[in-house]
Amino acid sequence: MRIVCPSCDAAYDVPESVLTTRTLLRCSRCASDFSPPGLPQAPTPAAPDETDHAPPEPEIPIESPPPIAPVFASPRAAEHQIAAVPQPAAALESRRTQILAAWAGSLMIIIATIWLGIAHRRSVMRAWPPSIRFYEVFGANPP
Repeated sequence: MRIVCPSCDAAYDVPESVLTTRTLLRCSRCASDFSPPGLPQAPTPAAPDETDHAPPEPEIPIESPPPIAPVFASPRAAEHQIAAVPQPAAALESRRTQILAAWAGSLMIIIATIWLGIAHRRSVMRAWPPSIRFYEVFGANPP
């Protein structure tokens, strides 16, 4: 069945087996929801007869659960948690400083590892013979 979006006129080929009386479609181009035209409408529930005297079902009251209060190990822990909320501007500056420190630390570790690998290449080659090929690729054979 060919269906056209009423908002943007996008056309779609949809198998009829997918469509039901309650099908609501969403256009992938404009994201509007619509019911496909030409489908039979869902049957409306019939009005109750006066001859039908079924007793109404009793309503079961639904009780809402009591609100849950946060549980802290001690009153001092609750004070610490409330006091630890920083101001937005200070929090951003502190976070930026922490990130820069982490990057600087990572860079220093990488540089130190490379320097130690070059400075102590003889010890590394003796301890781990497969590393000889690695050092030969970079031309760092021991003198």
